[in-house]
Amino acid sequence: DIFLGFETKNIFMKTERLMMSIRLIDGEYPPYRKVIPAPGDNKVIITKQDLVRALRRIAVFASDLNKGIAINVRPGEMEFSGSHPDLGEARDAIPVEYDGEEFDIFANVFYLLEALHVFDAEHVSLEFHLGGGPIILRPEPPENYFNLVMPMRK
Repeated sequence: DIFLGFETKNIFMKTERLMMSIRLIDGEYPPYRKVIPAPGDNKVIITKQDLVRALRRIAVFASDLNKGIAINVRPGEMEFSGSHPDLGEARDAIPVEYDGEEFDIFANVFYLLEALHVFDAEHVSLEFHLGGGPIILRPEPPENYFNLVMPMRK
C-alpha cells in the first residue's frame, strides 16, 4: 500500500518501509543548458560492448587512490592504460571510428563504466573536449539523452 498526501507546495508518500516528501521550489529553474557543453572537438564512435570490456580489463590496474586511467585516442584506435602500485601496469587497445589528431586524456574508469551502463545501443560515441572539458557519452545513433564525465588531472 502507498499513502499519498498533498499540500499546496508539498507531496508526501508513505509505505510500510519508506517515507518521502517532495517540495515545490519557487523561482526560476537554473539555466541548465549553459552547463551542457557544445559538441566535443573530437568524436569517437565505438562498439559499446568492446569499450565496456576494455574498461573492465584495465579497471583492475586503476590506482586505488583515484581510479584514474589514461586514454590515448589516435586514428582508428583507442588505448587505455592503468598503473597500480601493487599490481603493475597494463595497456589495452580497441578499434574505433576516429580520424582526427592524436590526444591523451585521463578519467575515472568507474565513472565511464557507470555512464555506459544506461545505454542500450550497440554503438556509442564519446565526444572529447580538449583543455579540460567533459567527455560526452551518447548512444549511436544519437537519442535524446547523454552522460557527462569530467576528465581528471594526472
